[in-house]
Amino acid sequence: MNFYSMNFNELREIVHQIKDIKIIGRTTNLGAIICHVMGLALEADGKLKLYILEYDEAFQMAGQEIGDVYTFPDTNRASMIVPHHHLNPSPSYINAEKLCIGEHEFTITQSGNRSISLTHSCIDIVLFTQFMNAGWYPEELQDKEFLRLTEITLQTECNAIPDIDIHSAITVTMHPAYKRCMVEKPIRLTIGENFPKIYFTDKESGKELWVQINRVYLYDIWEGMETSLNEAIESGLLKEEALAEYKIQIEKTNQALCPRGMYFFAIEYESKDSIAFDFHSKQWLESPPHRGDSHSLVFVSDAEIQLGKLGTKLITALIQEPVSRDTKEMDAEIFSYTETIIRNCPKIR
Repeated sequence: MNFYSMNFNELREIVHQIKDIKIIGRTTNLGAIICHVMGLALEADGKLKLYILEYDEAFQMAGQEIGDVYTFPDTNRASMIVPHHHLNPSPSYINAEKLCIGEHEFTITQSGNRSISLTHSCIDIVLFTQFMNAGWYPEELQDKEFLRLTEITLQTECNAIPDIDIHSAITVTMHPAYKRCMVEKPIRLTIGENFPKIYFTDKESGKELWVQINRVYLYDIWEGMETSLNEAIESGLLKEEALAEYKIQIEKTNQALCPRGMYFFAIEYESKDSIAFDFHSKQWLESPPHRGDSHSLVFVSDAEIQLGKLGTKLITALIQEPVSRDTKEMDAEIFSYTETIIRNCPKIR
């Protein structure tokens, strides 16, 4: 809700949403982010939430610079490597999985992160006013702009905030984070199984990485659809009565992605366990971006639980550009990779 659409019934609901507040008021650093733990708030429906103010100066400055110079890219490659696609904020508590305050342990059911707008958002104004009335004030952030607010919902329903020692250390366990890095290594893909091990150097870190392609083949998404639907019915995930409607939806998506009689190049590969690669055809990368509807395909293969030639997990990736049955080769790129990162957060004292 904002001031331009405010009515007093909505404002009253916001004011009475919070029943109680327990101030924590501690500041720590998470990577490059200054994090200020405001405290706990108990809502009228029994939900217990933790609020954290976050300030990432480098991210905000980079965002402003990009906003000043951004123009619409003329190729798919440019749309995927312009600065705003590299621009990822430092680790945030929005990725928190579990929280311990002293002896009290909470699983996190939901989290969100938003820019603070005291000009337009009544919700933020009421929240900060209620915390300040309870004695809270963020000295370290009082002159900062472009703050963000992380709201974490804890898995508990209660009539009162638990008797927590607010001076106890706070321990946060994080979900895995994902970092995307550029590769842009040209490769020639040929239908078959004989491929050398490919080495390349990460452009950002300088470390040497590798990928071993085990097999390249043509994948029929229509055949895969039928197999997936049959497996979903057999396992009870999909009811017979819902099959017809669900199949119509999938067929509509498939038709936009890859018409019947056309195929996708499928690449089975292995690499370091924490890395997944993104492959694209050279032709698609140099083509103008499509500004209409976009479609994506989630591909799940038994290959994900098999081992490759080198004894590591086999992963299947699709190049989502339709080709005919007689296509044997494709000029492509290992365009980027995504690395899974396990982060350990320092205790908040």
